Amino acid sequence: EIQRLVDPGVARQHLQALRLRPGARIEPQFLGALVVDGAASVKGETLGVWDFVYADEGDERAPMSFPQGATLLTLTMR
Repeated sequence: EIQRLVDPGVARQHLQALRLRPGARIEPQFLGALVVDGAASVKGETLGVWDFVYADEGDERAPMSFPQGATLLTLTMR
């Protein structure tokens, strides 16, 4: 589930809340994400509430999995 928080017509920034079900796996397209609820696993590392993941534009992004599900606050630049 995705909830857009900043209208794409307002700025280059796209701020979204992303809710992932338990067992979900994604190939991230965002620059950064804050774990608001639940947990995420990326490159063998577990991220919990208030942990932040970031990748520079053009950097390869590692797949992320969500064994118990999670809610992320994501930032993308268009």
